[in-house]
Amino acid sequence: MTTILNNVDFHLNLKKSQFKTPIEVIKKNFKNLQKLIDKQEILINKNLKLLKSGSLNKSEKLELIKKTISLQETYLKKLKVRVKSHNDFISRLQYRISKLEELKKLNESLKNDENGGGGEGDNDNLNQFYKGEVELLIVDYLLKSSIYNTNTSIDDELTGIQLAKSLKIDKLIDYDVILQGLKIYNEIKEKKNLKILIDWCFENKKNLKLIKEKYNLNLNIEFETYFQKFIELIKIGDVFNALNIANNYLIGYLNEDEHDDDNIGENFEKIVQGAALLCWNLAENTDKAIADTKSQVSRKALSYYDSNIQTDYNISENFKNYKSLLSDDKWTKLADFFLFNFNSLYGIDQDLQICLLLSIGSSSLKTRSCKHRKKDAESSNDNENDVNFDDYLNLTSDSNKDGILKNDCPICSIDLNELTSSLPFSHQIKTNIFENPVMLPNGNIYQFEKLVQFNKSQPKDIFSTKNTGGLTVEYDNEEEEESNKEITMENLELLKIKDPLNGELFDKSDIVKVFPT
Repeated sequence: MTTILNNVDFHLNLKKSQFKTPIEVIKKNFKNLQKLIDKQEILINKNLKLLKSGSLNKSEKLELIKKTISLQETYLKKLKVRVKSHNDFISRLQYRISKLEELKKLNESLKNDENGGGGEGDNDNLNQFYKGEVELLIVDYLLKSSIYNTNTSIDDELTGIQLAKSLKIDKLIDYDVILQGLKIYNEIKEKKNLKILIDWCFENKKNLKLIKEKYNLNLNIEFETYFQKFIELIKIGDVFNALNIANNYLIGYLNEDEHDDDNIGENFEKIVQGAALLCWNLAENTDKAIADTKSQVSRKALSYYDSNIQTDYNISENFKNYKSLLSDDKWTKLADFFLFNFNSLYGIDQDLQICLLLSIGSSSLKTRSCKHRKKDAESSNDNENDVNFDDYLNLTSDSNKDGILKNDCPICSIDLNELTSSLPFSHQIKTNIFENPVMLPNGNIYQFEKLVQFNKSQPKDIFSTKNTGGLTVEYDNEEEEESNKEITMENLELLKIKDPLNGELFDKSDIVKVFPT
């Protein structure tokens, strides 16, 4: 298993987004750079022809020359920005490749070691490598869960970027691309800004078509965007522009020759429902009339016998589908669908990797004895006393239905309680080594029952205070000594535990409960 985790190909496959994202940005930047150069070339040639034509007087030529110089200066500034962006993402790729080469060298060093475990220095370097991976997961979580504020400087305000720069791992994560997606997402969801989404769809039209085919999507983000625009215009009563949107953009999605879309039937149904919103004022008046009628006859049997009231109710039911089109949930769904397409375009992970890994690891540790109720986790967190061995031995009493064993298990902690509450239990609910393992201060681990049984099997004189091994107890009289020769859970607190391997003696309080995995 360790060999697989340290394998470079495994990490390369795991870190696809670290390489796909900058490559996609570089490709897109290169296309825009080419368009910029071509556009500038056309403008310069056009102005040069005018200067050579002789149709301009001296002042007009001078004005045209100034305009051309200004255009060239603007062009050079834009070119400089594009080139800088290109070089920046190239350097990120080079740095990420160097990290994989570093892992490859560590693997080779470990393989060349005689014991196959590597030297101490190699193991330390490997631990540092994985520590960096965990830090990267935390930064990724902070970035994707951040609230983007367009009025602040992202480099100075966001915790994720500050942490990445302080840990010097900012070249391992494309935070600017992630935040670009979050910016558009918040513009759609919070500000209901469709213009920025329409521009983005137009800019990435070809790639969006490929994404739809790759994931076999039932929705088309461009259609959904214009359909939402159509609905918003109807809501404010701008019927003329709403019909223009429908005619210029939506109707085209019903034509197979114009749009290669497999969801023509669904698109048609949506357009029909949207067109029905033109009668929305009638719907509002009907709702008001129904509400007034219900308030008058709600306590009478007439509400059952009167067919007119039943008709009003049926009309109200028919409006439900149209009301959903006006819900704010539509904006959330549209924003979520955009973010899915954006992440797919740049190869960004759709999930929070740290939560995914925590879920996998937590599920493998979770047992039926774990506290998976929030109130239990909170109550255990309030206990400031150190957990001792008795806490593991006091089983739930029949009278306390909600009681659970108290322990230091990470799954029972308040930090992981919410995350693990819905996870399945591990199939390995019992250790393959032994049950109820305990560790002595010298590091030796034994099954508790067998450790007690060993001490019970020692010679009878183990109860003598002169004995240096086994279980030693001081008694006030011979009668008490005779009655306590049997070792039980109750008198365990008075005994000393002998290590079966080396004969060392330890107090009961020195025993520590362990959780083998």
